[in-house]
Formats: sequence, structure tokens, C-alpha cells
Amino acid sequence: MSDFEPIRITRIIEESITKPRNDGKVGSNLYDVPFRLSHNPSEEWIDFFTQAWDTPPSPSLAHRSGICTISVYQVHYFLAIRGVFVVAPVNAAVIAANINFH
Repeated sequence: MSDFEPIRITRIIEESITKPRNDGKVGSNLYDVPFRLSHNPSEEWIDFFTQAWDTPPSPSLAHRSGICTISVYQVHYFLAIRGVFVVAPVNAAVIAANINFH
């Protein structure tokens, strides 16, 4: 892991933000806000990210365990409020995963 290049958020993928389904199922009232990552994370890095996301040092009202997932080159953050795309908690989990991975 000595040649590890830290992963970073490069942008919010605005054109891929989805609207809530509002079908009555749990989470159906949330927007899916995808963030582009600088490169594809390993499974181990994803584990560190998930741990950092689920146990933040100072949780906020916008933060809940399990509402942030990772797919290839993307972090998906599920939010209830359109237009309030809080980058800080996602970025904090990315930084924590980089530190723990390295």
C-alpha cells in the first residue's frame, strides 16, 4: 500500500441526481446525490469508508448510518432535502478512509 494515492471527491454528479420515489417504502423520500471519486476504491477502502460514515466523530442532523453507499467511482449520499447537498460529512468519511487505509 506504499504507492497508495488518496481518493478524493472530484464533483457532485448533478446530472445523475435522482428524485425521491415517494412510494411509501423506507427511504423512498430521499434524493440520491452521487459524488464522483478520483479513482475506484478497493473493497478494503470501502470498508474503512463505511466504518467512518457509520461512526462519525460528530454526527449532524444530515447524517445517518446507512444513507451513504459506494459504487464504482461514486459515493451515493441519500438526502431528504433538494438543494442542500452537504459535502462535508461525505468528505470527512473519505479522508478518514484514506488515513485508515494508508
